[in-house]
Amino acid sequence: MRFCYATERYIPTGWVGLEPVDRPNRWANVPHVVPCPMEPYTVDLEVRFRDLDPMQHVNNAIYVTYLEQARARFYEEVVGTTLADIDTVLAQVEVSFERPIEGVGTVRVELTVGELGRSSIPMTYELFSGDERVATGRSVQVYFERDSGTSRPIPEDLRERLS
Repeated sequence: MRFCYATERYIPTGWVGLEPVDRPNRWANVPHVVPCPMEPYTVDLEVRFRDLDPMQHVNNAIYVTYLEQARARFYEEVVGTTLADIDTVLAQVEVSFERPIEGVGTVRVELTVGELGRSSIPMTYELFSGDERVATGRSVQVYFERDSGTSRPIPEDLRERLS
């Protein structure tokens, strides 16, 4: 895990003004030194004709599918597993629409993993059509025990791959 020194201030969505620090073990317990946010994972997804409504805009429900497709690719390419093989369940998802995606083509999704909880994996998303941001999203997955259906702590090896 990389660490950053917060050069400015903390706001509810995170630290403003982060500078990477060298020798992270030396800085791990110093105030204002926090884990660096990961670089966003970026994926281009196809906008299919079936995604469109009669006005040739992507249907609002499809945006959640785009988040899921980005999350699935992230797990495969970065974490090294699939959504089917990892013991998580989607606990929350939300989308804020800014402008419509019009017609077929591609949509770019930028996914960032937030600060992990004991069992929760928060993710934020930005969706772009061309260079224009069209929506933002947020999801929370919970790591759980399949047999009992109860949450359990995220294993350390998975935490490292998600950071």
